[in-house]
Amino acid sequence: MSWSATVANKQMDKRGNLVVTVEFTDGVKTITEDYATSQGQPDGWLEEQVSRKLKALEDVTAVVVPAAGTVIQKLPEPTPEPSGDAQRDAYAADIDRYNKYLNAVRLGVPVDKVQDFIDLKARLVANFQPEYLDLF
Repeated sequence: MSWSATVANKQMDKRGNLVVTVEFTDGVKTITEDYATSQGQPDGWLEEQVSRKLKALEDVTAVVVPAAGTVIQKLPEPTPEPSGDAQRDAYAADIDRYNKYLNAVRLGVPVDKVQDFIDLKARLVANFQPEYLDLF
């Protein structure tokens, strides 16, 4: 069922704010929201705010959620799609491995003398292409 909105109240509070209370309903549930302003607003201001809220309510209503009590498993890690460019894919794999070394460094693991790390860094520098920037 779609949501609709009705202005339920309009008043000036003691601080000089115009407060408009809007009720949103889908025929079953009713939600109330206040829109306040202390300044002049262009024509259509409230309608714009209410339209955004109606869209948000429609979007939230459309969210598919498993039934209560359903056990949700962790999703598998996504596997990167090969680019079709073997050199680019190899470079991406090297960046991933290099980042793992950097995580080890953050933990205090000394890797600066590990030959694989040294070779990996040199390979990344030697094979860099400007179009690989998005891999970082």
